[in-house]
Parts: sequence; C-alpha cells; structure tokens
Amino acid sequence: MLFRKDFMSDILSLAERFWPKVDKSGECWLWTASVDQHGYGQMWSFWHQRPVRASRIAWYLETGKWPDLLVCHHCDNPTCVRFLHLFQGNHKANSCDAAAKGRIGLFAKTECNPAAAFQRTKTQCAVGHHYDVQNTIWYHDGKWRRCRACMNAIRRERRRRRNG
Repeated sequence: MLFRKDFMSDILSLAERFWPKVDKSGECWLWTASVDQHGYGQMWSFWHQRPVRASRIAWYLETGKWPDLLVCHHCDNPTCVRFLHLFQGNHKANSCDAAAKGRIGLFAKTECNPAAAFQRTKTQCAVGHHYDVQNTIWYHDGKWRRCRACMNAIRRERRRRRNG
C-alpha cells in the first residue's frame, strides 16, 4: 500500500506542477511555460526522465493513463491542453486531419492527399500508355503504380548504356 500512496502523491505533484502553467481564460487552454522547437508545450517528467508534451500530460491527468498513440489537436493549436480539444490518433490520422484542414501541402505522403487521389484517377502515364491490368506495376500494396512499358524502356536504355 505504501507504493500506491507514493504513486498517488506523484500524480498530485504532477497536477500541482501542471495546472498553474495553464491559461484557462479562452476557448483553448493555453500552455504558458516551456515549448519545444515545434511550438508544443512541454514539461519535465520525472517518470520519463525527459521533457514530455503538455498535451500528453493533460491526457494523463484527465484519463489516469498515458496515451498509447499520438495526442492530436482538434483546434490545431499546439499549446492547447484542453481535454475536449484533444484526441488520440496515429500518424496517418493526424496527417489526414492536417490535410483536411489545409495545414500540410498537397505533396504530403498520405492517402487522404487530394493530389494523390487525383493521380489515382489518371488512366494513362505521362507518355500516353494506358494503365490497364497488363501494363501496370503496383507497389506497396497498391499505394502507387508505374507504367510497365515505360519501366521496360528505362531498363533497355540502362542495358544499352552499360553494354556500350
């Protein structure tokens, strides 16, 4: 039981250190202390022995367990620590959320990328060969494709240069 008491006192000390550094005056609850190079709030964690993002600590203080995934922001404010503005997600979900809100460029490597969706609608390669079953090479479980005729032409040219 002594361990549990010490554990609970650590939680209280974390909360006592955390909440005085939060400005709750607006819609977003803003972290007013240290931020990392990307603008996200951070605070030293004695458990982790390193700085931890403030949004992860806010998640822990609200739920009682450390998040398994990324802690993402609905509000797109990296210093916000309000639990209602946070959600758990993986890198893909975070990238899709950013692309939907226009925060990342068109050439980000996500499946929810409008440029990638446009590329998938094309029926011909840049040279004019049709993308059909015989002429299409799929890579990475169908995430991107190449024209078989163009790839064969590239290989023939490499062989010609190599053999003289």
